[in-house]
Amino acid sequence: SSFVLSDNFIHGFAKAGIFGIFVTQANDVAFGVPIIDALYPPPPDGSSAPLSQYCYLSVAISLGVANVLGYILMEVSSAMEAARKRPPTLGNDDDDESPRSA
Repeated sequence: SSFVLSDNFIHGFAKAGIFGIFVTQANDVAFGVPIIDALYPPPPDGSSAPLSQYCYLSVAISLGVANVLGYILMEVSSAMEAARKRPPTLGNDDDDESPRSA
């Protein structure tokens, strides 16, 4: 049986959301900026910005995208789980009060 068709698929959305948020909370900038500055030092004449500034830009983008998607995936998983636990309806539409033609 496929993982997509199993009950664990619902929990897979929540896991993906949590893992996405955990990845963005890692402290990669503390390691990445000194390494990038060592490998690609800024030009001495100051003609361009140091390459390490792109690390800060990528962190902001990943936080803005991955965290939002992670929260969305967790909410989708929660809604799917609630829908799965809800008792099925009988399909009876007697609740509306509109007159029916005979």
